[in-house]
Amino acid sequence: MTFAQPLWFTALLLIPLLYFCMSRGDAAVRRRLERLVAPRLRSRLVEEVSRTRRWLKRILLLMGLAGAVVALARPQWSYTERPVTRQGRDILIAVDTSRSMLSADISPDRLTRAKLAAEDIIRSSPTDRIGLIAFAGEAQLEAPLTADLTTLRSTLARFDTNTVERGGTDFEAAIRAGMQAFGKTEHGYRALVLITDGEELEGDGLVAAREAAKLGIRIFTVGVGTPEGANIVLPSGLPLRDRSGRVVLSRLDEEGLRAIAEATGGFYTRLEATAVRRLINEGLARITQHRGDERAFRVPVERFQIPLAVGLALLLASFLISNRRPPADSSITAALGRRKLPAAAPALALLMATLLVVMAATPLELYQRGDYQRAFEAFQDELQRRPDDPLLNYNAGDAGYRVGKYEQAFESYAKAMNSPDSTIRQHAYYNAGNTLFKQGDAQEDLEGRLTRYYDAQYQYEQALELDPSDAAARKNLEILKRRIKETEEQKKRQEQAQKNGAQRPGRKGQNGRQRSRPSPNGGQSLEPSAPSSPDDSDTDQGAGPDDPGDTQGDKPGPDSTPADKNGDVRERGEGDEQTPPTPNQGEEKPGRMSADEARGLLDSLRGDEDRVDLNHHKRDRAVTKDW
Repeated sequence: MTFAQPLWFTALLLIPLLYFCMSRGDAAVRRRLERLVAPRLRSRLVEEVSRTRRWLKRILLLMGLAGAVVALARPQWSYTERPVTRQGRDILIAVDTSRSMLSADISPDRLTRAKLAAEDIIRSSPTDRIGLIAFAGEAQLEAPLTADLTTLRSTLARFDTNTVERGGTDFEAAIRAGMQAFGKTEHGYRALVLITDGEELEGDGLVAAREAAKLGIRIFTVGVGTPEGANIVLPSGLPLRDRSGRVVLSRLDEEGLRAIAEATGGFYTRLEATAVRRLINEGLARITQHRGDERAFRVPVERFQIPLAVGLALLLASFLISNRRPPADSSITAALGRRKLPAAAPALALLMATLLVVMAATPLELYQRGDYQRAFEAFQDELQRRPDDPLLNYNAGDAGYRVGKYEQAFESYAKAMNSPDSTIRQHAYYNAGNTLFKQGDAQEDLEGRLTRYYDAQYQYEQALELDPSDAAARKNLEILKRRIKETEEQKKRQEQAQKNGAQRPGRKGQNGRQRSRPSPNGGQSLEPSAPSSPDDSDTDQGAGPDDPGDTQGDKPGPDSTPADKNGDVRERGEGDEQTPPTPNQGEEKPGRMSADEARGLLDSLRGDEDRVDLNHHKRDRAVTKDW
């Protein structure tokens, strides 16, 4: 047996206190009676109290209250199978991870914004199967079609310019990767979303798009960047140059992307504030859904009716039992008037009325009273019946933010962004930015912190595009940009310290002839340092949930020491020109792996077989434009 709201059990502590108050009240009544009535007249004028009846009456009363408390805790036992049939679409999201996506003509850069757009699509399609493709000069299926949104988000977070080995941009490879992932069967519920800057340097995406259209695959293209373009800034901070030494300028090619989309019945949109919403409402939502597998979900059975019924029966019995015997002279008793109700009756009635009011309170009333935890739980119950209601999701997000449930709050705000009301959408973007800001402050890892900060920056910018006069969003965006700059500088200092530390160890003298090998974990420290406490002194109090403030001080990150990337290096000696002797059977050959080493290498690669490289045959082609 489990309880959905076990915190109500703390109310049972009031029952012993109530019994103590009753006992003290009995003692006070006895003392007053002794002062007012002579002992010889007491048996004739006053009803005698039956200790047995009074004890039984109070036990029933307290047990009835305990039953009501247990009912409020919502006991659950056993399960019922509830069949759920998934109806949705199959959507593949292809993200361009070429080096041209490092251009910063949109903030913070094209690749980060592309990943944020892909995450918005994933979050807005809870009933669909979604897969992920990373492409540059070739394409790789990073995540096959799945309904596991958590796995999709974690896979997407790992996308960078090193995800695909071959440089360049090949739309044809991405489209053919999608065709292979979908299969050859013709269906009308499949879509490929291509998120890229549109510079196709090799391949013929339009030809592949026409073939995809014959299979019923609709392609929607999302352009990232600006037609004016920007330089490609490498991680070293230097601009990318071509083979002739000229600085590469990467521009958004909208015409090519529009032609690819229109060839399949889709459309092109540039990545702006309303791009994802338009893509979902005008594109993906109009694709026919298909009936997927039927799954049975185990739902716990609510049993609160049992303790509630028992509690009410015990309370009723306690009212019906009298704890007094009638006096000897009933005529005198009649002259004194009718017997009053027990003293505990008004208090009990008030308690029951309070319980009924609390149980009947709406989630919004609970929120307005400041009971955010119960409001959050009540909103979650409502969302089970109306999961796509934008206003309900917005209110649930506010309650989740108040109680620190930032992940669930962000999920609710994301659904509220689909509201037809622009005011709700703008507030949802703003509060989603606050939520991500808070999550970033809680991240110890600098990379994870920056990812959350970039996400928050995107949400604030969307809010300002919908309402440029929002002073609170503008102020928080300024604070966030300062925080991003501080964290980026801290990350650079950390990387410089790692680089300097890598140059000191591992080098031997001329007699050693050897440098250190790269560490197996890529030079990352496994034990990050503890962060300092943030100071939210610059908090801006806007409408809705509390806004994030400006944290002072740096959070120290991991201090690792990567080794030299060159591995083993051996200089040529005088005897290197001589022909090596023929080794005996079982003896290791110089420069070759032994059988044990080969097995160890294969074991180390185990687990990487789930990544499907759909265009491995293209690696033998020379790449002239690898951005």
